[in-house]
Amino acid sequence: MIKNTLILLTLSFSFFTYAQNCNSNTKAGDYVAQNSEDTENVTNTIYAGEYVEVTNLSDEEYTFTSSYLGSDDYITIRNSSGATIISQGTSPLTHTFQSSEIPDDTIRLIIHLNSGCSSDSNTHTVTLQKVPTCYKPENPRVSYLSNRRIDFYWDVPSSGPAPVDYDWEIGLPGFTPGTGNHVAQGSTGGPTNASSNDVLTPSETYQVAIRSNCGSGDFSIWLITPNITMLSVDPPSNDFCDGTEKLIQETGVANSGAATGIMRSVAGGAGTNKDAESCNGNANARDDVWYAFIAQTTHINIDLTPDFDGILTLFSGDCSSLTQLACADANGGLAPREESIYQTGLTIGDTYYFRVYSQGFSTGSPDFELKLWSNTPTTDNDGDGYSNHPDVDCDDTEPTVYPGAPELCDGLDNDCA
Repeated sequence: MIKNTLILLTLSFSFFTYAQNCNSNTKAGDYVAQNSEDTENVTNTIYAGEYVEVTNLSDEEYTFTSSYLGSDDYITIRNSSGATIISQGTSPLTHTFQSSEIPDDTIRLIIHLNSGCSSDSNTHTVTLQKVPTCYKPENPRVSYLSNRRIDFYWDVPSSGPAPVDYDWEIGLPGFTPGTGNHVAQGSTGGPTNASSNDVLTPSETYQVAIRSNCGSGDFSIWLITPNITMLSVDPPSNDFCDGTEKLIQETGVANSGAATGIMRSVAGGAGTNKDAESCNGNANARDDVWYAFIAQTTHINIDLTPDFDGILTLFSGDCSSLTQLACADANGGLAPREESIYQTGLTIGDTYYFRVYSQGFSTGSPDFELKLWSNTPTTDNDGDGYSNHPDVDCDDTEPTVYPGAPELCDGLDNDCA
């Protein structure tokens, strides 16, 4: 008899330990569930020990969260009168509602600090989400933005089944995807990237909408980006390394002030196939423009004077395999904005590459000046800009013969190839 009594007492103690009875008669507000399948902010002004009345719930699965400064709260869900506990537990709390539980589609969402029903006077944040069966894509980014085209990509959903496909639409700001009022649309067949293929209008502003297709007619809600404004001019020919503009290194120049300035611009820079360097913090190289020169001396000065917060980077190798030699981003955009690279150890006759880009995605003041020089003198007998070094100009007696020259029907190897 004593043993049975002890067992009964133990069971009773266990029941009261794990089946709490947290309640509240202090209402902190009302919230109408939107059931959008996005995370909804119910309130951020509730104290532990209070409740919010949530209406417009359906017979679906929901996840509720409550926290204060990163600490998870204890959540109790009761019916609208507060008489019956529907679900309880530490945040996040997930529950699938039945019609019998919420005949009026309303609950009391009660929060406490712990299962002991402790209260406080700090403002907590409470959210809810109607749990989707197909989750939307995440973290959309733009990889290419010109005056007529957007290339964009995204991450697969971090929850739920893996989508079998994705749909996308581009429309004017505020457009409703799926209603036919788009400017461009498509599906990807599974890859997490897409391109609008040069159908957009220069200087126009658009939004991009993307949704997951989980198969069998199950789609996520649309993920809609912030506004994206197209550029106003065509991309430059040297937008990518394989379209590099060739420049001639000046030699025998006393100093930067005596060097010849070359005016250029990053206007229209739409994309890159090489990530930005971290030479002075993070940057984005999408508006980079590319240049190359043949080394006529063993050292080079490259001076950049931009109208923007510019970055200058020098490489050896070729466009398929570039090795960074130097990066300049010293001035943080503050006037004067000059960036300079002085590099020694160059191999005369080798081709070197450098690029210029702004610290951000684009700039409203895209112009800049370049100077490419060294103080070592060279001899240029034919005045074509290239020295008589055999690894530089293959014929220094003919001004139509130099590296990269157009081929003429004159019996000469004009481009020194």
